[in-house]
Amino acid sequence: MHRRRSYLTKALSELGEVADAAALEPGRWADFIDLLRQKTLDSKVTFQVLDHEASKSLTIHSSGFMDSTLRNYADYYVRISPWRDLMIRSTIKRPVWSDHLLPPDEFRKTEFYHDLARPEGQMDSATGISLIKEGSRAAVLAAHYDGRFGQEMHSFVGSILQGIGGRMRQSLDINRVLAQATPRFRGDVSLLHALETPALIVTASGRVIASNQALADILGRNDAVAIGSGDLLRFGLPEVQALFLERLRHRGDGLRYQPPPDDLVLNHPETPMTISILPIAGPLPDTTGVGVLFPSPASFLVVLRPYGKADSVDEARRRLVSDFRLTQAEIRLVLALERGDSLGAFAEANNLSLHTVRTHLKSIFSKTNTHRQHELVALTGRLRR
Repeated sequence: MHRRRSYLTKALSELGEVADAAALEPGRWADFIDLLRQKTLDSKVTFQVLDHEASKSLTIHSSGFMDSTLRNYADYYVRISPWRDLMIRSTIKRPVWSDHLLPPDEFRKTEFYHDLARPEGQMDSATGISLIKEGSRAAVLAAHYDGRFGQEMHSFVGSILQGIGGRMRQSLDINRVLAQATPRFRGDVSLLHALETPALIVTASGRVIASNQALADILGRNDAVAIGSGDLLRFGLPEVQALFLERLRHRGDGLRYQPPPDDLVLNHPETPMTISILPIAGPLPDTTGVGVLFPSPASFLVVLRPYGKADSVDEARRRLVSDFRLTQAEIRLVLALERGDSLGAFAEANNLSLHTVRTHLKSIFSKTNTHRQHELVALTGRLRR
């Protein structure tokens, strides 16, 4: 017992040193996995991302498995793995034994065992641990070994995984911060500089990556638009700033297609402008090493269209009545949309149903011969000139 405790202490110390180094050098995770295999008596080790909504797994690093086994597993067998969903649902940083999830006799009857695991030799038992969980995804570290020694190996391997799990998670958190702090946009910015209107490329947090001369020409004139500390893009009206950041977060959430929302309108007394936010198709996520845990952050093209010095709200109201015969209720909705309010927010603020507000908007579109909210906002901007 003393010898085993001494071995575990030394193993955890050596593994901890490599895990700590991997915090700033992600390439060292491969060394960590190789060392873990050695310290778990030459078991076979996988470090992977599992997702019960995905048809494939993403292997971060592995040691001991044949390349063909890893390819076949990622392409097909992960979908029929008897442990995948159970590992995703397992308690974070608590070792799980495959024999507890599925009895060995039952496991040996599966296609997964006969066609994938069996050719690897006596590797029909495993101990795994979830390190990171986000939605349907989990980062799972597992050691696979001979099931004939399952109980003893699970106790031994589980002690190592639980002992090193905290150090690994700490280093992975540092990896994440560094990955998200480093812009991965490497696109051609020649078009940006060719634009005559002020334009920028920003991250989902609003940090400016690149900007053109037209933007530089309007910076510093007033507080309508500025680049503040941390290179963050800031607008002079707090409500517009909040809507801008909300839209960046919404557009940067996931890889699903989202139709472009209407432009924001900044009714600044000195430099009114519309704000267009367009997502940029960046590089594919890093699919090697620990990079699979941290997809490339989204980036956006932001185009600012100043439309001259704003006239009074009263003038806009007068033109909406005289030129388009809008009612007072319809005018209030138009001006709210110009401020960047949503239909829902307008309905709530005016104690109206969303159905009523949409009826007003349909009438406004008909009277003004517009079809979308951004066209209506652009029209209102022209009325102020």
